[in-house]
Amino acid sequence: MIKLNNWIPAAILTFASSSFLISKVVIFAIKGTHKVITDYLILIISFLIVWAQIGYLDMKIFSFIRKKAILLDTDSTISNTSRANYGSVNTTRGILSEVTSYYASPLDSPLDFSDEDCEPQSQKNFKKEKLLKRKTYGKNTRSSLNSITEDLKINEENEYDNLSKELLQSLIDIKDDKNNWNVVEFFLIDLLNEKKINIDYFDQKIKCSIQTKYFPKIGKVFKLDTVIPFDESIIVKVLKDEVEQCSKWNNTIKSAKIVTKIREDLSILHICVYEQAGGVVSPRDFVNLSRYAYIDNREHIVATIACKSDQVPVVESYVRGENGPTGYFISRIDDNLTQFTWILNVNLKGWLPQYLIDQSLETAQKDFIVTLIKHLNQINI
Repeated sequence: MIKLNNWIPAAILTFASSSFLISKVVIFAIKGTHKVITDYLILIISFLIVWAQIGYLDMKIFSFIRKKAILLDTDSTISNTSRANYGSVNTTRGILSEVTSYYASPLDSPLDFSDEDCEPQSQKNFKKEKLLKRKTYGKNTRSSLNSITEDLKINEENEYDNLSKELLQSLIDIKDDKNNWNVVEFFLIDLLNEKKINIDYFDQKIKCSIQTKYFPKIGKVFKLDTVIPFDESIIVKVLKDEVEQCSKWNNTIKSAKIVTKIREDLSILHICVYEQAGGVVSPRDFVNLSRYAYIDNREHIVATIACKSDQVPVVESYVRGENGPTGYFISRIDDNLTQFTWILNVNLKGWLPQYLIDQSLETAQKDFIVTLIKHLNQINI
C-alpha cells in the first residue's frame, strides 16, 4: 500500500476498507445492547485506521498525479518553444525562461550570453547616471523635509512670541486703567484670621482690594491688589521658577506641568484645577502660554493666556477653560515689602450663571493670596 503510485489500486483498497467498516458498524448495532468497553474501543480504532489509510492514499496518489501533470506540461512547453525558436540565437534563453516558471530556484546564465558583456558602454554610463540621480534626489528630499520642519517650528515660535508681546501690553493697559472699577476693600489680616493663618510681625494695616470691570473685547476682569510682607525675589521664584510645584501649596490647583519650553522666558503650561464653589463649578483644565518679563528694571510680570497645543488633548474628566490676559505684577517696595497685583480674566466655559462665576473667581483670588502668604512664610523661616 505504501508503494502504490496508481490511482486504480488505491481506489479499490479504499472502497474495500470503507465497505468493511460499514459492515462492522451494522453488525455491531444488531448484536444487542450488552457490550463491554473493549467493543467500543475496537470500533473506534477501526475508524481511525480506515481514515488514516484513506487520507494517506489520497495525499500520495493525488500528489503524484499533480506532479506528473506538471512535468508533462513542462515537456510539452519546451518542445513547442524549441520548434518555434529553431535557428534563433535566443533559443536556449527562451527554453530556460519557460522552464523556470515551474521552478523556484534560479538557473545560471548560459555561457557566452552575459548581459553585462554584451551591454554597450553608453548604456552602462546611462544606468550609473540614473542611479546617481536617485541618490541625489533622496538626499535633496530629506534635506527639503528637514528645512520645511524647521521653518514650521520657527513660524510657530514667532506666533507664540507675538502672542506673548500682545499679552504683556494688554496686561499693562489693564493695570494702568484707573476708571470705573468696582472695588471691594478689606484688611489682609482679617482674611488671614478668617482662614486661621498666623504670621508673626504682620502689619495689621495692610489692605487688600479686589476690583472688577468689564472690558468689551475680553470680558470681565478681576484685579487683586495688595502688599505682601516678603522680598520680591522669593515671590518671583515661587510663581515663575517653581510653577510646577504650585499644587503643593495652592489648594485650588490639582497639577501644573510645563508641556513645552520654547525658550527661557516662554513656555506652554497645562494646569488642572479642582472643583469650586462646593462642587457647583466642576473641575477645569487650562492650556496657557506663559511669558516672563522684567520691565523698566523695577517690575516683574509673570503672564499667561490661553493657547493651543497638540500635546494636551481635551479629556472628559475636565472642562477646558480659557484664560484671557492673566498675570502677576511683582515690584519691590523695600527688603521686606513687595507690591503685588494679580489680574485675572478667564472663561470657565460650560452653562454657569454669571453670578456663580463672579463668586467663584472672587473666592479663588482670596484663597490664593492667603495660601501664597502662608507658603512664603513657611519657606522663609
